[in-house]
Amino acid sequence: MENLNPVHHVIEVFSNAWWIMNISLIIIIISILFLTKNKSISQRETVAKVIALVLFIDFVFKQALMYYSDKWLITYSLPLELCSLSVFLGIYILLSKSQIGYELLICWSAGAVHSFLTPEITTGGSLINHIDYTISHSGILLSGFYATTRLGYRPRPKSWLTIFYYSQLLIPIIGFLDFYLNANYMYLRTKPLVDNPFIIGDWPYYIIGLEFVALMHFYLFCKLHEWLSKKSSEVNSV
Repeated sequence: MENLNPVHHVIEVFSNAWWIMNISLIIIIISILFLTKNKSISQRETVAKVIALVLFIDFVFKQALMYYSDKWLITYSLPLELCSLSVFLGIYILLSKSQIGYELLICWSAGAVHSFLTPEITTGGSLINHIDYTISHSGILLSGFYATTRLGYRPRPKSWLTIFYYSQLLIPIIGFLDFYLNANYMYLRTKPLVDNPFIIGDWPYYIIGLEFVALMHFYLFCKLHEWLSKKSSEVNSV
């Protein structure tokens, strides 16, 4: 199938841009978690609001930049990718208390990890798009880690399985919009161009494979956050 996004930009793995992006991710997450380690609850909640504000501003700025540069197209500019939805989840749980929203976020944040390992920027390869990509995807992971280690969230038993069931609802909805708009949100019409070992075969077989991969990732990420929550509780009780 033809490329449905004419401005996509693939970053080569282990290139200079790849290293800069991934090192920036690590620095952002570790720095904020370290700086908030011994802060009070009210201070941590204030930082959570700041993170949410940065994510919101970044989203609005990206949309405005595409619109005023005549690059906004309904076929690839709507926030219908899993990572875009995760950004909104991150903002939501940082500003309010939502257990199901938190569990959705930590499971879906697995996609942000792969976005860094095999980056494909759908808005183009300019420097500003690299920065936006780094901020938004770092924010997804940071929001989940911050909620677990600084705000007291913890995934419920078997929540990974519940989230997997809920996530299936997205497929027919986004799939219909892809068909109606001639778009490729969530890569449901054609696979991404990046060289990811989890993407096997052509349409529709790679989608079936990604379902099993998603289930595995949801389980692993929930277990990771359970462990982080336990460690954080032990540290705070000392």
